[in-house]
Amino acid sequence: MTVERVDPAALYAMLTDGGEIAVLDVRDNEAYERGHLLLAVSTPLDGLARSVRGYVPRSGARVVLCDADDGLATRAADVLESAGYDSLFVLGGGVRAWAAAGHELFETGYAVANSFGLHVQEAYGTPRIDGTELRRRIEAGQPLVIVDSRPYEDFHAATVPGALNVPVAELIHRIDDLLPDRETQVVVHCGGKTRGILGAQSLIIAGLENPVMSLDEGVIDWVLAGGVLEEGADRVPGPASAGAKSRGLRVAESIAARFGVLSLSPGELEAWRGEADRRTLYLVDVRGREEYEAGHLPGSRWIPGGQLASCVEDYIATRGARLCLVDDDGARAVLTACWMMQAGWPETAVLAGGLSGHDLVSGPDEFSTPEAVADEATVPDEAAAPEPPEDDATVIASYRQTIQWRQGLLEQFERDGTLSFVPPPA
Repeated sequence: MTVERVDPAALYAMLTDGGEIAVLDVRDNEAYERGHLLLAVSTPLDGLARSVRGYVPRSGARVVLCDADDGLATRAADVLESAGYDSLFVLGGGVRAWAAAGHELFETGYAVANSFGLHVQEAYGTPRIDGTELRRRIEAGQPLVIVDSRPYEDFHAATVPGALNVPVAELIHRIDDLLPDRETQVVVHCGGKTRGILGAQSLIIAGLENPVMSLDEGVIDWVLAGGVLEEGADRVPGPASAGAKSRGLRVAESIAARFGVLSLSPGELEAWRGEADRRTLYLVDVRGREEYEAGHLPGSRWIPGGQLASCVEDYIATRGARLCLVDDDGARAVLTACWMMQAGWPETAVLAGGLSGHDLVSGPDEFSTPEAVADEATVPDEAAAPEPPEDDATVIASYRQTIQWRQGLLEQFERDGTLSFVPPPA
């Protein structure tokens, strides 16, 4: 098969025509973070054969491959052609040609995720608190409930002292069990911005009476304010009480109505499955890992709801695809769907009634932790020099650089023009 080379103008038209498209950057992660297209997902060539099915499940979807005009994209096309992909394109001239044509290149990873968090904060006016003020309130003994909205592994590695671990999608059906009263301040944080903002705003959308804020730059803000992070924390709330779950379901129904979340019957989901050779479908279970592994729908993959909504580029690549989100009762799926729709995934639905009554299978998700397949040209790990440990000054400098990068991100996002977020409903 002859792979078509497209110039930047043709690629821009493809990115904005409303059709399905996946842009894969096949350079290594370091090169990707020095400058990449906004909608390009990092899929280094040395692991592409293993990872591509998770990112691009439909072999007929348009796939555009990007490199530094050094032949990597052509080699990647050979890999994908062998895997059955038949609508392949290469960006002629690589990412430098894209920039030379006047288009934007984004530095570091998670450009889409960070842009979305900033959009939500601006659009909703999400209340926030900085690390200095949070430290002052803690030291003054003010009543606070601090929530780390990241996955457990991140929380356990380093968190704000005293925080409870409640990932974003879990918040609306767990928060009632964590609050002593309706006056206590709730502060939601993550490693940086987006998951803290989404967590805090989720509680506000849910109608929580308590005052809610996000920690402005997450753990970064805490460290810059002179705070020391807690390592090894294991404060994970137990299962939600019946009362909290009941309120969570009522809130989810309200959110679904407000944001127009589509609910699919089992028959409608089967119809979507039947069209998956013509329209890409991501069937995503948004519960916790243990719940998923105990029993899930055949063909579904595991992506926790908060991670899907805030770090989508880690998991899926085909823009214009359909998403059907699944959980046990609908609360987590609805909350995740409302954020995905606002983040530029309009065809996001939930499975009506959750998993009740469905035949389930057990076991891990084959796509959740893909292992890179070594390329013959890759330098063996043992040949690389070990990285020196970072000192405090290096960490602080890195944190300040991250904050500075984010300050101009929304303006760059708007200049780019290849993705639009949805404003909140009136």
